[in-house]
Amino acid sequence: MKYRVFLINILLFIFCYSDFGNICLGGSFDKPSEDRQKKSVLFKQYLSGFKEWKELTFSSCVFGNSIIEDPVNKDVYSLFLPCADTLSEQADFVYWQRGYKIMKSNFIETFLKRFCEYGYGAYSYMDDVIITYSLNGNIIDSKVIGREGRAYYNRMNKCMGDSFMIVEQATLIDKGQLLDYGDLHFSVKKIKFTVGYDGRIRENIIGDSWHEIKVRDSEMNDSTDFGDYLALFLKWDERVLSESLFQSRPDEKEIGLAFRKHFIPEDLDCQCERRELRWFPRYVMVQEEHIICFLTKNCDLPKTVDYPYSDDVIIIYDKNGGVLDHCLVGRSGDAWFYVFDGKSSPFRLTVKQATLLNINQSSGIPCEIEEKTCTFTEDGYIEMEGVRKYEAISDWDSESFKYNIRR
Repeated sequence: MKYRVFLINILLFIFCYSDFGNICLGGSFDKPSEDRQKKSVLFKQYLSGFKEWKELTFSSCVFGNSIIEDPVNKDVYSLFLPCADTLSEQADFVYWQRGYKIMKSNFIETFLKRFCEYGYGAYSYMDDVIITYSLNGNIIDSKVIGREGRAYYNRMNKCMGDSFMIVEQATLIDKGQLLDYGDLHFSVKKIKFTVGYDGRIRENIIGDSWHEIKVRDSEMNDSTDFGDYLALFLKWDERVLSESLFQSRPDEKEIGLAFRKHFIPEDLDCQCERRELRWFPRYVMVQEEHIICFLTKNCDLPKTVDYPYSDDVIIIYDKNGGVLDHCLVGRSGDAWFYVFDGKSSPFRLTVKQATLLNINQSSGIPCEIEEKTCTFTEDGYIEMEGVRKYEAISDWDSESFKYNIRR
């Protein structure tokens, strides 16, 4: 009797969930087959974005480019992407980019980059991911193989054909260390990843984890000579002070930590997380009694404002490299821009600094303007004249790629 009941249940299941049951209940054979056909076409389009991996062994190149160039359209191909994990769910923006694929007899192995961006902070990272699919486009398995970022790094140190990878993954123990100049302490573990014949990705930790330290002092320049520092700057010989004074150069190099500690006042870092701060040399004007340097400070991780920014700065030195005075010329970023004009002799620089009140508008943007004029005394000290504030309207000029102020 129990076998008869079991057989009836099996027949009911087949009737309800098969194409035959569907047609008997007033449906048709067409809909399920149409869905499968659409999915098959979509999967082929998705796979066409991968290159064929033809090497005998793996390298990190198999995951594709580390720069976002052609991200996967998640609205179209979400069916073929794994669900977000706990960490990537917290990211502000997530992008997938296809690398290479390997066509197996019974499944397909693909290699992708996943970019997880946390706004402007130091916590953004990039994942190397393997996703395996059945031949009809169903996800079999997915696994993060390696993670790179300010709080992560990895080494792929052994690959045997396309059977397994051995990766050393480092994770920063205390992310608070990213916010200062100190050494960075990482916990590192060695992991073996194996893709089985069934397309499942197996992960095995090899041995115990260990610690590695990135020593911050190793980033310092050996030289603290003022002449070597000035050699980083180009000489400004023009009488008129133009936008070129603070423009970046293709061959520009960041000012090293030793130079920064000796020749850049610490209070110029007041709104930045220090590790995320970068200084670039622009131009220098050498006068009889003092030296005027023009620099740009890039702050990717602000601690007192909501958006990253760049500050253009003037620092005045005596002939021995002692700081006489300094001032902020203007700030640029998502919420700021400035315009200026002036002359080099006698030095006079008039600046209009704008703070945008609505960054989502492209025209007719309300803003607050602070206007000031900067001059020098004979002793090399900076004086601010005619400081006044007022409201104005600004517009974005897409041709010149800059903002304009109109009252």
